[in-house]
Amino acid sequence: LHDTVEDTDVTLEEIEDQFGPAVRKIVEGETKVSKLPRVSSAHPTVNGRASPRDVDEQAENLRWLFVAMIEDWRIIVVKLADRLHNMRTLAHMTPEKQKRISAETLDIFAPLAHRLGLWSIKSELENLSFLYLYPDEYHKVNSMVNQKLPRYQRILEESRASLEQALCDDTFMQRSVDKIEVSARTKELYSVWAKMKQNERSIHEIYDLVALRVTFETKDCRLTRLYSEAEGNGDVAEAERLKNAEESLCYYILGRVHDLFPPFPGRVKDYIAFPKPNGYRSLHTTVFAGEKQALIEVQIRTQQMHRVAEFGRAAHSAFNDKNATD
Repeated sequence: LHDTVEDTDVTLEEIEDQFGPAVRKIVEGETKVSKLPRVSSAHPTVNGRASPRDVDEQAENLRWLFVAMIEDWRIIVVKLADRLHNMRTLAHMTPEKQKRISAETLDIFAPLAHRLGLWSIKSELENLSFLYLYPDEYHKVNSMVNQKLPRYQRILEESRASLEQALCDDTFMQRSVDKIEVSARTKELYSVWAKMKQNERSIHEIYDLVALRVTFETKDCRLTRLYSEAEGNGDVAEAERLKNAEESLCYYILGRVHDLFPPFPGRVKDYIAFPKPNGYRSLHTTVFAGEKQALIEVQIRTQQMHRVAEFGRAAHSAFNDKNATD
């Protein structure tokens, strides 16, 4: 329904009659957003445009206008989903449209997804934009990553299995945690390229190319729910106590990780004590793993932290809505 009013003769009143005022509000917001001016692109694939500085300022102004004019954050989520669908079908458009839409996506929509903490959407928007805007660089980085991955695959799987087993066998963890999972991931191509370009690094100096991610659910499955309820009721002291109970487990797991794998000096990042502006919370550490002492990153977070990391505010709101109906 997001572009029904703009593309057809259907009115907002008809939308409200059939789907209710909440849906009307979202559709109306989408219609307003679609009328925002387009950002000029200063990417090297588009010539004769504004300077990079002017474009950065214009993009920032549009992002703030986008957020300021919208009362309901769900409108932005729908708009991001619409843009993601457009990017997934971009192969059927002309090269000129591919570059223009990709530049706009990289300048406006990927940063918006980042601000909302919608990590999965942000990553896909960036990678697809990267492919169409900088195809040579995209394939070059992809080739470099694929050359390094075989060396990491066995080390990563062995490290994942040994860490998961150590945590499952830990007596304290058995008493405190109901479910624990250790998974492996590879850094997104756009993020690799951006880090190499920004810091003038080679692929061999990207220490978080591959990572292990530890997520867990506490034994008391009500802990996160109770924290959310206490926070909502204004019981600051109780909310803080419950939050600290889960957070302390993250730091305990960090200690167990360093018991198994020697840490790389200066590479512990505490986003629990110092969350990112978009709400991202996690512990990161880089360690030496395997016989060849390969560098891998380990991320540690609760299931709720992970949901917020992947889906941002939508995860927090969905969790509270679920609690309200339980």
